[in-house]
Amino acid sequence: MAVAALPQVTPPTYHRIVSPTLQVPADEKVSVPVGLLACQRDPLLREITTTVISATVSQAPTPSSNGRKSKKEKAAPAPSEPLIEVILHDTVIFPEGGGQPSDVGLLTSSDGDVWSVVEAKRHGGHAVHYVRSKDQSADAALRAFMPGTRVGVALGDEGWKRRLDHTCMHTSQHLLSAVLDSRNIPTLSWSVTAWPTPCYVEIPRNMSADELASVQDEANRLVFEDRSVYVEVEELHGANTSDQAKLENGRAVNQVLPADYTGGVKRTVIIEGVRPQPIVKERQMEFDVETDPETMYDLFGDDYECFAEGPVWVYVLERRRAVEVWATLMGHPDPAVAREETPNALRALYGTSVLQNAVMGSPDSPTAEFQISAIFASSPPFPTTDLPDVGSAGLTSGSVRSMSSSVLSALRRTGSSGDSGKSPFKARKLPATHAAPDIVPRMSRAASLRAGIPVEKTSGPRGPISKERLAQTFENVPGHKRSSTITVASTAPPTVAPRMTRRRAPPRPSPA
Repeated sequence: MAVAALPQVTPPTYHRIVSPTLQVPADEKVSVPVGLLACQRDPLLREITTTVISATVSQAPTPSSNGRKSKKEKAAPAPSEPLIEVILHDTVIFPEGGGQPSDVGLLTSSDGDVWSVVEAKRHGGHAVHYVRSKDQSADAALRAFMPGTRVGVALGDEGWKRRLDHTCMHTSQHLLSAVLDSRNIPTLSWSVTAWPTPCYVEIPRNMSADELASVQDEANRLVFEDRSVYVEVEELHGANTSDQAKLENGRAVNQVLPADYTGGVKRTVIIEGVRPQPIVKERQMEFDVETDPETMYDLFGDDYECFAEGPVWVYVLERRRAVEVWATLMGHPDPAVAREETPNALRALYGTSVLQNAVMGSPDSPTAEFQISAIFASSPPFPTTDLPDVGSAGLTSGSVRSMSSSVLSALRRTGSSGDSGKSPFKARKLPATHAAPDIVPRMSRAASLRAGIPVEKTSGPRGPISKERLAQTFENVPGHKRSSTITVASTAPPTVAPRMTRRRAPPRPSPA
């Protein structure tokens, strides 16, 4: 039996804001948008003190667009007392959304009265608390939660039990979906429901018993390995109005954010090592820096001189914030500085000087797109592991000679420094097979026309073959009809008869 103790506080690295211009609003006259709430920054936080932004009497649910009531609206009983919709500057009560049910909790007004929060919902980008009035009149609740009033918001015992169950199930869903995705089984939809209703994950097909056992074993292994879980938060640029693929029932497939979300924040849950980001293209290349320096400068800027020492490996990394992540992995441009600041960075391990600092990367996403489209013009990157050899004998100066390669095996075989103190990591030489072939293959007439090579015209359509040509063609061919006789092997009896047996031999004359 294994027992895991829940940490008393959330690790400081759990909530990571990756957009440089994004920050939690400090003005208490403005509500913190959903995505940056205190309950999302620190899931183990149970209570805070905050400020009321607004309080209104809750209205009856609006009917559906078709004029009919939905199943939820029909099943929901009318509250016995009025509900007050309260918006706070910040909260520890998670609003329903993203497949996870709402938390429940308590609000403590300035006079010490405790009010029950029966539900929290997201309206656009705001978290709205539904507070139950203590009598049939909502006036007392409206007075207790006037805008600008300081109140306490807490989960309470029941709210904490519910929160703990929801967070465990929610993280489990992310882990399960990641394991399923590694087997090409996407998650169409999912829902974390309140206990004791079971949670579910919807997938496009049935799974065999062996697949279920394999997924369960891998998920349990990752759980017991105690992988770290953190959230990356970034700004959501543009309106969330992109068209989504839908199922027959109208449910969106792999919808990242609800269509009505207006908070401007995007959160991504990351489980360490569960979804490694692939390298979608790798290739060895050799650039001619001296012949066409202007083109090299347009592509790589001042770093183009680094390519003068021979072949290099070029990789296309596909992942979120690929430019920022790769810049962190590279380290400072000066290897000496990188060894002091980030000893495990690539430039610290393999760089020898500022000009020969082992690696380089695109400074921003537009530049990366320009470089990729220019270098891989004939074969755009696509998710694969075994890339075919790409080479040509008719390459001009300043172009690229390339072939599939794997730098990972070379990195594993080499260390950060050799016996002489220099990096033993060297790009391999281009094989002789990439040179011009000694024997030029025969080119068909169609291939010659496509290449622009002039082709001699034929003398017109062929006529019937003459009798003389036919006779010459089939001359001395046994079995073919011909006008003259030919000499063939003799079919007459042999001159020397074979030896006969005693029984078949004629009777001998008896002696006198």
